[in-house]
Amino acid sequence: MSDKKVFLPLEFDNGKVFNLENEEIKYLENKFNNVREDFKFIINNKELIYFDNASTTQVNKRALSKYVEYIEKYNSNIYRSRNKLELKNEQRVNYVKNEILRMIDENKEDEELRKFGKIEFTQGSTSSLEIVYENIKKYIIDKVREKEELKQYNESKSNKVIVNIMCSNEDHKSTVSKFINIKQNISELYSSSIKINIHNIDLDLSGIYSISTVNERLSDIKAITELAKQNNDTVINICILTSINSITGALSDIEVITQNAKDIDENFITIIDCTQQFKHSKSFMNIANIDVVIFSAHKMYSVDGIGIMYISNKISEIIKYTDKSAGSLNIGAIFALGETIEYIKELKIDDISKYIFYITNYLYRKLKEINDMNNEKIIEFDKGMELLGCKMNYGIISFNVKGYDSSDIGEILSDNDIIVRESNDCMNIKKNNLRVSLGIYNNINEIDIFIDVLKKIIL
Repeated sequence: MSDKKVFLPLEFDNGKVFNLENEEIKYLENKFNNVREDFKFIINNKELIYFDNASTTQVNKRALSKYVEYIEKYNSNIYRSRNKLELKNEQRVNYVKNEILRMIDENKEDEELRKFGKIEFTQGSTSSLEIVYENIKKYIIDKVREKEELKQYNESKSNKVIVNIMCSNEDHKSTVSKFINIKQNISELYSSSIKINIHNIDLDLSGIYSISTVNERLSDIKAITELAKQNNDTVINICILTSINSITGALSDIEVITQNAKDIDENFITIIDCTQQFKHSKSFMNIANIDVVIFSAHKMYSVDGIGIMYISNKISEIIKYTDKSAGSLNIGAIFALGETIEYIKELKIDDISKYIFYITNYLYRKLKEINDMNNEKIIEFDKGMELLGCKMNYGIISFNVKGYDSSDIGEILSDNDIIVRESNDCMNIKKNNLRVSLGIYNNINEIDIFIDVLKKIIL
């Protein structure tokens, strides 16, 4: 255990500044050192240091047990029959859905949450995003065809369907690529009847969406929307955002951005990728302003094979998906996810956030020491931790080592039983980065070992 006091002059819990004193550090270290016993992967790989938690997390024992319990005691389908076994399973699935709604917006009561929208299960986050994209694409094409049909009969003076898409090419490519390319995919077919505008949001140096930049893009969209309405055009506004960026680890202010978008256009379609969030952070979102939320179980310490998608009632006629018609669900994984949600609640999400921030801050300072001891910027940080200012980092630091290929370093680290993510082929912008992403079972001792091995490689 570490006796060091780490000063953390950063924001926590929507603006509450906190510093961790020695006693709280010891409490967190003891608590999460014991958490290591909750993960069989960690127990069975005592010599391995797993620092690739943004890609997938290890599975807690309670989730594994619940999965096995389902297979051994309750294995059947749902939505197909009214027998007591299927009804019992359906009841449990609905319970898990309610728990997920509470995670998305903990400030509202269950009945109120259900008025806003519903939870549906998919095969994973990529599958969820594909469903969202295909349904929105169909909605846009249907609107274009309506316009073309009306023009044929001179029943409308309308010229075009105007589509504004606000997103960032610095987000995960599975989140935004299809929407970025939708301009080419649809415009080629209906060039005379549609205009698609892509409004890109670059991350600022702290690794989040700059509210001022976002508001500039929203101002542009507002002007386009007002002009289009004057011309009797149909306008479809969409924003695709990520709560915690998978490279910078920083949490953007989704609540403010979505509120500002809805203020411009109450029908603004808001899609949020939360795949890095719920394992380490509260939601900080107002569900009233959110139309789609996407995340997956395997990135929050649960069993792989299930994706989670919130769909607001406001766009249920656009995104016409229900897991009742999606074929056989991975019900065991849903049971495991429900158990994982209980596990995270018992650990207390505030303690998880503080601990993850503590070890992330420690890792950053140790990496920075390499530069300080050599009077040279050998470690070059990506956006995020180095320039976070008063923001919170949730366990991800990306950096490159001057003069080295990240793949070479990643391979050597692997030979020393340290698993990180080298390069970043999951992003639209290619960088020669190493990404270290931490989980609740990682600790200071592992970070010290990682730093020692890294020094031997690069110094």
